[in-house]
Amino acid sequence: MKITNIITALLLAIPATRATPLANPDSAFPGPRAAGTESGENMAAPLNSGEGGGNRRDSPPLPLQKRKACRLVRPDPELGRIPCYAGAGTRFPRVAVLQVGYSATVRCKTLGENYKGESLWDRVVAPSGANCFVSSFHVQNGCDDSVIWC
Repeated sequence: MKITNIITALLLAIPATRATPLANPDSAFPGPRAAGTESGENMAAPLNSGEGGGNRRDSPPLPLQKRKACRLVRPDPELGRIPCYAGAGTRFPRVAVLQVGYSATVRCKTLGENYKGESLWDRVVAPSGANCFVSSFHVQNGCDDSVIWC
């Protein structure tokens, strides 16, 4: 008996199953929706885009697996510490000044003003609880590579 005949016989013996439609055609994951999302709107609130308002405390927290703690290692030459701004650039108001060695919780990263050769800015949580932006220049090399984009 040929192997193809054996395989064909085995395949014919498997009962056919019918695919069932998803409960939510917009989602790859079937199941109940959260209350208030029947119309299909996004359940997650958008993060700050980096154009100001970075010091807002009312932003929804990200899931823990999306956050990362990064050590701040290079101070600003004039301050001796690390400035943290309301947006992704020095033109925004300074919200906090952080110490070298502080382990900042990075919520997300975004592109912004070029600061000392770096255009990447990290949205961090200051010790006061305020959200602000720190240039990637100040962050330990490679730490923010796996952080999500704002």
